[in-house]
Amino acid sequence: MKDKENIEDLNFMTNIHNKSFFGQKVGLILSSRSKNDPFIFLKFLKKKASNVWEKPSKGEGKTIKISIEEMITTLYVLYGKIHTWSGFHSFKDEKTSISLGWDEKKEIFWIRVDEYAKSLKFPQTEFFKLLLEHLIKEKVIFATSGNKSLNKKDLNKNNSNDFIDYFESDSFFENLDDFNGINKDEKFSNINSKKSISDNKKSSPKQTIKARLKNSTNKALLLIFGNGKEVWFPKSTINNLEKIDLNQNSSQQRFLINAWILQKNDIVNN
Repeated sequence: MKDKENIEDLNFMTNIHNKSFFGQKVGLILSSRSKNDPFIFLKFLKKKASNVWEKPSKGEGKTIKISIEEMITTLYVLYGKIHTWSGFHSFKDEKTSISLGWDEKKEIFWIRVDEYAKSLKFPQTEFFKLLLEHLIKEKVIFATSGNKSLNKKDLNKNNSNDFIDYFESDSFFENLDDFNGINKDEKFSNINSKKSISDNKKSSPKQTIKARLKNSTNKALLLIFGNGKEVWFPKSTINNLEKIDLNQNSSQQRFLINAWILQKNDIVNN
C-alpha cells in the first residue's frame, strides 16, 4: 500500500525540472525535460574575459546527456561510497571526458567536463543529492515502463520546441541505441571485447516482428505492439525501411529489426 501511495504521489509531481548552480566563473544547469526520459542534461557555461556569460543560443557552453546509471554513479560519489569516477562520452569523432570527485580538505565536490570544472559546496551538494535521488526514483518508475513515449504534441504543450529539434538529432538517437554505458571508460563499464559496440550491432542477428506504426520522425519510428507496448526504434536498427508504408498506421506491418534492441525492450515475436 505504501509503494502504491508513493507512485500516486509521483504522478502529481512536475514533469520538468531545471536547477542552476552558478559560481563566479562557471555555471551548471541540470535539466530534465520529462519524467519519461531515461536521462538528464547537464549544461556548463563559463564567464568570458569580458565578464559576460556564455550563451547557449550562440552555441556556447558544453552540454552532456547523463543516463540513469550515470546519475546513480554520481550519487554514489556524492555520498562517498566511491571516491572518484571518470569516463567519457563519444559522439561521432568527438569524445567528452567526465570526472567526479571530492576535494576532502576543502569539502568541495567537483564535476569536470572537458575544460569546464564546476565546484559545489554545502548546501549546494545537499541540494544536488536530493535532486538526483528524486530524479532517479522518478525515472526508474516512469522512464522504464515502456507504456508512454514522448511525442511532438506533448512537447509543444510544454513549450519544448527546442527539445523537438534535439529529439530528431543524430545525438539523441546515438545515445538511444544503448544508453547503458556503451561509450563509458572501459574500467567503469567492464567492456573488454576487442570488437567495437558498433561492429557488434551491425553484425547483430535480425528478427521480423509485427507491429503498428504510430509515429515517425526523420530518425526513428514509434511502433505499437500487440500487447499495447510502445517503443521508439532508430531507423538504423530497422532493415526493411524501403518496404514500410510510413503513411499506414491503422494496421500491422512487418518490421525486420536488429535482435539486440528487441531483446533490450523485452519485445517477443507475436
